[in-house]
Amino acid sequence: AKGPNVQQSMNVGSYQPNAWGFFDMHGNVWEWVNDFYEKYPTGSLTNPTGSALGSLWAYRGGGWFHGGDCTRSAKRHHHDADGRYADVGFRVSLQQTRVPQSKVPTPGNPWTVPTASIEMIWCKPGAFTMGSPKNEMGHGFDVHGKKIDETQHRVAFTKGFHLGKYEVTQAQWKKVMGSNPSRFKSDKRPIEFVGWKEAKNFCQKLTILERKAGRLPDGWQYTLPTEAQWEYACRAGTTTATAFGDSL
Repeated sequence: AKGPNVQQSMNVGSYQPNAWGFFDMHGNVWEWVNDFYEKYPTGSLTNPTGSALGSLWAYRGGGWFHGGDCTRSAKRHHHDADGRYADVGFRVSLQQTRVPQSKVPTPGNPWTVPTASIEMIWCKPGAFTMGSPKNEMGHGFDVHGKKIDETQHRVAFTKGFHLGKYEVTQAQWKKVMGSNPSRFKSDKRPIEFVGWKEAKNFCQKLTILERKAGRLPDGWQYTLPTEAQWEYACRAGTTTATAFGDSL
């Protein structure tokens, strides 16, 4: 969150992780997710992938430029795919897309991507309540004060997935992409000033590199987490405004 001594991004892992071991899911930089930004569907969902249609892409988690309200687990924001900001980055997810394979990475175990030394945590199958109650401070409004959908609904995951322990750093981005567009340059800081398309390109290139190296089984790919996957990992089993309580 923005404060008197925090006017830029910080090294990833500078603050405490949540109960599942994920760092910086509240603050530092906003994080692109895979979904179009649209209203949530009604009723309970299983393995949601987000809307198939839309013009804006969602990002989550809050960043150094905005206040504590934006760090809520349910907070949503959006932009077009070419939007680039010094407080918007991403973290990468590894997901099984087709049939199970008896090769590494192994479901249920942590995994470090050799190409860029990206540490990943396994999120086991489970269920949680996505969104926020109407009495939660900041409920239903985006960073500009416009109405936004945070309607609570039940989400179930029948398959687990890996998610980056940290946001993708500038050093990791350079290993894959060869350049560094960030405004606040430091190898250990999160990559920022990258749009959704660029984040997806990183994931696609990482997938190709790992497949060529023989470390990624068929049916697996690196991509952005869905909104539901992001919030599931962010909450880490909690129901409060953030993974650390209701205080903002």
